[in-house]
Amino acid sequence: MKTSLAKTAKEVARALLSGWGDFFWMVTGSVFFALLVVQIVVSAPGFATMAAQDQSRALLAASVGAAAAFLAIFVALWPRSAFYRDAKARSPGLALIACAVLLAVKWLLNRAYATDLALTGYSQSIVIVLLVCAFAPLVEESFFRGLAWVHLRRRGISEPGILGATTLLFVLSHLPPDLASLAQLLFMGGCLGLIRLFSGSIWAGIMCHGLMNAVVLFSV
Repeated sequence: MKTSLAKTAKEVARALLSGWGDFFWMVTGSVFFALLVVQIVVSAPGFATMAAQDQSRALLAASVGAAAAFLAIFVALWPRSAFYRDAKARSPGLALIACAVLLAVKWLLNRAYATDLALTGYSQSIVIVLLVCAFAPLVEESFFRGLAWVHLRRRGISEPGILGATTLLFVLSHLPPDLASLAQLLFMGGCLGLIRLFSGSIWAGIMCHGLMNAVVLFSV
């Protein structure tokens, strides 16, 4: 029993290391692409005459948009097709139910508690919307339910094991400050993992993750 657990733990560690290696190149590429777009914006006619505040907003919007675009293209064209899509969706209906439950619970929690994440005063900023509703979901789902997921599967980890490992990793990466946050992150990570499992793709999870963040961002 102990030998089996030790072997499983070793395979999980190897899979996550492989996932981090791929993730490094994905993030590195997005950073370089963002810097390239920033250079183009800086060189554009009229940029030098803009107010300092407008320049900052333009550069931030350009960099975030460029990085998100690169990540989306990277995920779509990644040669390892299992990274973002299985051969067949297992149950799109169950994936939709998991997404609906996640959004409903998040909405109820948002209404019941004054969350620190609510950014109503800034919700009209395109940069904030891009960061919270597009860039963050794309990055998180690409690693947790994308790269880490497929590397764990290739190491022979069972589906419940993959779901548990990616959920735990998702929780630990957010450093929950209390038990309430821990429970909420476990629920979120579990639902997003089920969406990935049932839909056979990370795209459904990215969309649901973005909608979930929008619920918090706009305090609806």
